[in-house]
Amino acid sequence: MDTLAVVDDNEVVHFIIDEIVKKYQLAKRLLPFLDGESAIEFFKTACEEQEALPDLLLLDINLPGLDGWDFLEEFAKIQSNLKKELTIYMLSSSINEQDMEKAAYNPFVSGYVTKPVTAEKLKNLLEAK
Repeated sequence: MDTLAVVDDNEVVHFIIDEIVKKYQLAKRLLPFLDGESAIEFFKTACEEQEALPDLLLLDINLPGLDGWDFLEEFAKIQSNLKKELTIYMLSSSINEQDMEKAAYNPFVSGYVTKPVTAEKLKNLLEAK
C-alpha cells in the first residue's frame, strides 16, 4: 500500500499506528490528521492529485469539532471529485451497537475497527484492501 491516512485526535493512537506501519512496512507514507476539519480540507485541495490521496483512511468517530460522522457528510460532497478510490474504516473505542450499525449502513464505510489498534488488526485491513 502506498498511503494510509489516520484521523484521530489521540496522538498515542498516531504513534502506535506509525510504529506498526514502520515495523511491518505496511505503507510507504502515513498521513496523520488530529481533527476532521484538517482532514476534509486536505481532501478538498488534493482531490485532483491522485498520488497525494491515501489508499485507506482510518477515521475516528469521536473527534472535536467535525466528528467522524460529520466528516463523512462532507466527504460525500467531494467524493465524486476524487481521482482515486478510498477505503474508509471507522475507528473507535466504542462498542456501541448504534455506531456499528450506522457505520455498516454508510456507503463510504468499509468496516468498523475497535481500539486499540494492533499490528494484527492493521495488517488484516491492509491485506483486505
